[in-house]
Amino acid sequence: MRRPGAGVRLALLLSLLAAGAASADLPPLPEAVTNNAVAAMQAPEGPVVLSALGLGKGRTWKDTSSAAWLYRPGDGWRRLPDVPGPAGRLA
Repeated sequence: MRRPGAGVRLALLLSLLAAGAASADLPPLPEAVTNNAVAAMQAPEGPVVLSALGLGKGRTWKDTSSAAWLYRPGDGWRRLPDVPGPAGRLA
């Protein structure tokens, strides 16, 4: 059996990091979104989470989002500049 490539190992590592951050009590995003890209890391002060792109409340092609959000313990969710591009995308 072949060993997983570096990309698979990186994806697994990111999933484990996100799972660790998800186990913390995080407040919900300020805007409802699904199919968003999420990255997380464990910092000394707690989980730091980035969420970007996805679908808004309507969940149709018209509701794609370019929004990006950053969560830091003590600061909560903060809106970042939109992801560059002409329109929102699914993650």
